[in-house]
Amino acid sequence: MLNINTAEAEFKNKIDCQLPYDETATVERLIGESLKISPDATFAVLHEICRAPKGRTTSVVQLKLADLWQSNAKHLLSNEICDVAKSMINGKDLSVDQAITLLDKVAEFPDLGSALNIIYFSCDDKDGKIERHYNKIIERWRAAQI
Repeated sequence: MLNINTAEAEFKNKIDCQLPYDETATVERLIGESLKISPDATFAVLHEICRAPKGRTTSVVQLKLADLWQSNAKHLLSNEICDVAKSMINGKDLSVDQAITLLDKVAEFPDLGSALNIIYFSCDDKDGKIERHYNKIIERWRAAQI
């Protein structure tokens, strides 16, 4: 497991598959809370925004929340990762090569696993190339913690 503090773990558990999509003010509060915890907590909110539960069609709401997230997020990669999230919401996959390029950018920020996850799910990689690349990044992050 990558380094994660208690506040970050609790926050992620609070929003995991439980984002209140129809409560913009609550999501805005959660974004603000995440900004005080860690960059990864902030990307965890975006991850929840772009990956709504199956059977729930929320694309218009999700795009509105993604815009709200983007206007508040402050990380160097916020805009680029949010653009990927919006593509996912719109049902558009990245190419495998685009995803790998973005994985490499995120790899420069250890413990930004939620951003890495967004990219991981952003393309349909039938050959497992993304998974192998993703796993190498995670292994490199873990090795750096020792």
